[in-house]
Amino acid sequence: MAYKRIGFINQNVARDAPGQQGTERRHRRVHPLLEVSTRNHAAARERPRRASDGQRRCIVRPDDGLHADGLKLIEASAAPSRTRSLMFRWLTNRRRVALRETPLPAAWLTIVQRNVPYVSHLSDTDRNELAGHVQVFLAEKRFEGCGGLEMTDEIRVTIAAQACILLLHRETDYFARLVSILVYPSTYVVPGGEHVGGGIISDTEQARLGESWTSGVVVLVWDSVLAGARDMHDGRNVVLHEFA
Repeated sequence: MAYKRIGFINQNVARDAPGQQGTERRHRRVHPLLEVSTRNHAAARERPRRASDGQRRCIVRPDDGLHADGLKLIEASAAPSRTRSLMFRWLTNRRRVALRETPLPAAWLTIVQRNVPYVSHLSDTDRNELAGHVQVFLAEKRFEGCGGLEMTDEIRVTIAAQACILLLHRETDYFARLVSILVYPSTYVVPGGEHVGGGIISDTEQARLGESWTSGVVVLVWDSVLAGARDMHDGRNVVLHEFA
């Protein structure tokens, strides 16, 4: 509830004591509650108070239209949060620059040349840019073998080289929402549960070659990944499909 600093004037004229005759005074009376409110409000205007709520820091500021007890709390944790975010971004960019400037190991270059031959059609500038993106991608993403597949550098580099083709000549945050890449050796089967329309849910098992989840996961099949990478004319590339 908001209070205004108001009072009321006693219009009755009071005579002064003897020796002060001929003068008149007006008595200004303020309700005790409003008087306390006025004092608190004035003090708050002169010196904003600071309050603490756990790990959050708040600033209490007065508002001319509000009672002192109803002063607005302005969240001040946003400033430190922004500072931390900027610092994290600066450190991330610095690390990425260092990774992009690191040449790919010779073994990785051999894997790219053998498994992703269309990279050879790129210009030297584009190949260098792609190599830098591959370094960052492999440093930031987690690969997991599924269905008995043992994870190797060949699998990781082959997938990374294709995914990073999509990052050439653009500002990128390296698929920021992506956390993990799950790789099966061949076609995997998922249980039913797909909506087929009309309020009907299919309970038929489905064979898949890949999929992407909103939870930061991409699922791929290694034999399909390799086939699509080695033949650029078949019109099938599961990596480009899932990362696009």
